[in-house]
Amino acid sequence: MSWYGFESPQAFVRSRQLALKAIALDDLLAEGHASLGMGLFYSDWGKAGAEKEFLRAIQLDPNYANAHHWYGELLSVTGRHQEAILQAKRALEIEPLSLIYELLKHPGEKYVSPYWMAQIAADLGKKDEALQWLEAAWAGRAVWMVMLSVDPAFDPLRSDPRFQSFVRRIHLLQ
Repeated sequence: MSWYGFESPQAFVRSRQLALKAIALDDLLAEGHASLGMGLFYSDWGKAGAEKEFLRAIQLDPNYANAHHWYGELLSVTGRHQEAILQAKRALEIEPLSLIYELLKHPGEKYVSPYWMAQIAADLGKKDEALQWLEAAWAGRAVWMVMLSVDPAFDPLRSDPRFQSFVRRIHLLQ
């Protein structure tokens, strides 16, 4: 799955198409709206459209844990951390094992996200290498780039103008 960095980010393009098809068949499916929100956020980096879809999914099914989980990630990335914590807590209340399961299911192992490589380089203190990997992640539209502004792995790079450029290019904080 593209979410874990094992497949191409284009997987979200396909999932977005399938979510649109599901919504066209039944506009009252929370799963379709949440999946569309995920695709909009992680592939298109479109926070407004994604937030609208997450909220619609939660309205349709307040007990759909993934909608709360994914919406919480959007809230965190956009600096709304208290709201994000509430969404994460709600997701865990609904389905405590779903988030753990989601972290453990790693399908294929052919693609390793350049974003992850950037995290490793940053952790090793290899600033220039980390920034090169971030450039590759940006060019490949690595889905984790939406987390760049809040990912603690990149704290050592935050003062670097090149790093700040990546955060600005994603336009999540505007």
